[in-house]
Amino acid sequence: MAATITTPAKRTAIQRGSSPVAPVLSLEAQIAAPHEVPEALSTARGARRYELLGEIATGGMATVHLARLRRPMGFSRLVAIKHMHPQYAKDPDFAAMFVDEARLTARLRHPNIVPTVDIVAQQGHLLLVMEYVDGASLSALVRTLIQSGERMPVGIACAIIHDVLLGLHAAHEATDDEGVHLGIIHRDVSPQNVLVGTDGLARLLDFGVAKARSSVHHSVDGEIRGKVPYMAPEQLFGEGIGHTVDVWSVGVVLWEMLAAARLFDGNEQALVHRIANERPAPPSARGASSSSALDAIVLRALEQDPSRRFATALEMAEALSQVVRLATRTEVSAFVKRHVAPRSVPKVPVCAPEAAAIAAILDGSRGSARAPESRTSTVKALSRPASVAAPLPARSRKLA
Repeated sequence: MAATITTPAKRTAIQRGSSPVAPVLSLEAQIAAPHEVPEALSTARGARRYELLGEIATGGMATVHLARLRRPMGFSRLVAIKHMHPQYAKDPDFAAMFVDEARLTARLRHPNIVPTVDIVAQQGHLLLVMEYVDGASLSALVRTLIQSGERMPVGIACAIIHDVLLGLHAAHEATDDEGVHLGIIHRDVSPQNVLVGTDGLARLLDFGVAKARSSVHHSVDGEIRGKVPYMAPEQLFGEGIGHTVDVWSVGVVLWEMLAAARLFDGNEQALVHRIANERPAPPSARGASSSSALDAIVLRALEQDPSRRFATALEMAEALSQVVRLATRTEVSAFVKRHVAPRSVPKVPVCAPEAAAIAAILDGSRGSARAPESRTSTVKALSRPASVAAPLPARSRKLA
């Protein structure tokens, strides 16, 4: 499984028309040997046992391990364990985001969302145990295709996005046990936060910056979170947001899959200018095998005015299925297997200090973990000029 680690970055306000104060950085998910962690995580006891099998990915905020959950009578299953680095686990803000991710994904039961199995909090450490998905992140899959000079077939790309949209719709419509709408907005839909499994299913993950009424963590006024290249204008400028910000993000991802290129690229100042002022060209203009009907769907998702986008993720999913023959699960599975090297699963657990440490917390019932390239940022929202009270056509938007 390939995945993305989101790294924390707090930045000061960027007024519309002023220069951004920090660059947009990216972080490749790395496959590496386990690192050391405190001895406090070291012994195993309790009814359940997790065997750490190796590291999947690591980043500035967390490390993700492949593990095996063992139960009595020979039961076992692979899981992914996301271990937040202790310095962030001690920060109430980041800890609350981590807990929110666990609580939301544990409630969201849908085949296109990666579920949380367990959460552990002990001795200054936070861990999430999540379903292991054999496959690759969408970002890794697209990168592999670009490096080999290939484009993703339209039917495959749209089938993956169709899955993402169904997962998003399930999250948007989720309710609590009393039937009260949770008001979930993902806010960080990107190729790094989509896993494409060898089973032919695409799954949405990383609800760490999701907005929900039940969240423990709440953004301060004017604060925004997410990856800037995939942010809708109203999200970037800290205006009222709804489910259509996720529709915008999906539109960016689909455009990039079809065109085999980044839609909004460059330094942060260039990104802000392009997102605020430019109407994207249709994917077909970049050489994509995209019909005019598919171009229209992508461009509708990327409308500057939220009211002109698809009102729901489900509406966009249905529109895709009407104009494109979506690849079947079998076809998507075969495509992924052709381009993703199979992950070897060790037969015995690793014995490195970190593995022993994490296993100790998990198996000692003293306190549960997973994984992405672009960096998720915490920033202050930009401000629109006083003369711009509502979204305007792209050509009329200017940076002061």
